[in-house]
Amino acid sequence: MKHRPYGRRLTFLFAAMTLGLASGLVATEALFRFLEWKQKSVDRLEGSIAAIDRDERWGWKIPQGEGYQRTAEFEARWSVNSLHMNDEAFVPGEDTHKTRILALGDSKTSATGISMPDTWPKQLQNQLNRTSKKFRVYNAGTGGYSLQQYLLRLKDQGPLLKPDYVVLGFCFASDLYDLLPPGKGGWVFFENLDRDYFDFDEDGTLVHQQWRFEPPKPPATAMAAAVTEVRKDYW
Repeated sequence: MKHRPYGRRLTFLFAAMTLGLASGLVATEALFRFLEWKQKSVDRLEGSIAAIDRDERWGWKIPQGEGYQRTAEFEARWSVNSLHMNDEAFVPGEDTHKTRILALGDSKTSATGISMPDTWPKQLQNQLNRTSKKFRVYNAGTGGYSLQQYLLRLKDQGPLLKPDYVVLGFCFASDLYDLLPPGKGGWVFFENLDRDYFDFDEDGTLVHQQWRFEPPKPPATAMAAAVTEVRKDYW
């Protein structure tokens, strides 16, 4: 019986393994491409939540109006009132006889993936009103907001709403992730939007400051630098 040389068998085995690995990678890539296509074919984003409104003080806010979002994971409808809250309509003076609660937070509060009546501020309101209709919870959560913007919103809308209590929906994703002001790391979310913020001065006092974004200037080319230098020498 004639046996194949060891080298040829090793080469054949290596080729077979390479071909199998390549086939597996191609099949995996095809599978993921199909799943990605399938997910994108389901995704929908309509209405006011498809964009943001710039705000020179807060940075951004949710545009007023109705919105709808659907993905492979959830389906949700938004209803943003005149105070830019994913909440019931705001009618000035209507809630003066109620105990008013202002809920501050980010996308977990506003909330992404959940229809307006199912957000935790509205669920809190429903639970409190099980025996009497004496409570009103305002959902002031906005995606991407941090502690800086919570305080600004409280300062701006607090005098209008006059809340008896303020509840903070704390989330590590933004509350501790987007605190560093310009000069100490910059912003993480929408760093190109103007906004106000708070920082400590040299005496350790909390001060209110402003951030105005300026696009970086394009670097001068080597040719421009050389021309500048020649002109400088000439004159």
